[in-house]
Amino acid sequence: KKNSELPNYFKEFSVGIVPHHADDFEKAGNSIKVFEYLACGIPVVSTNIGEVESVNDIIDVCDEDNDFIKNVTKYVSNEYNMNLDLTQKRKSYVKSHTWDSKTDSLLSFINN
Repeated sequence: KKNSELPNYFKEFSVGIVPHHADDFEKAGNSIKVFEYLACGIPVVSTNIGEVESVNDIIDVCDEDNDFIKNVTKYVSNEYNMNLDLTQKRKSYVKSHTWDSKTDSLLSFINN
């Protein structure tokens, strides 16, 4: 699918999952899928990879398989009450982490 079509699919999701194997390679990376889910405001459950620890206040980061399954089940089984404030925090986080904002930060660092 085209990236522009993804939000139409994601709005039907109960939860976005990022079930990467947390090896040394993945722990050094960053999953674009996390940002795509956050941009749509949906809950995210991820294994402990890349930069997800820095956003563990707005997504569920799991070290154990059982925790991953438990958190996904929470969202799919409607045991979760949608938190509009948290939905906004997810969307705001992504807005402050665009390529433009990263470029601006880098240029500011270089110029100072």
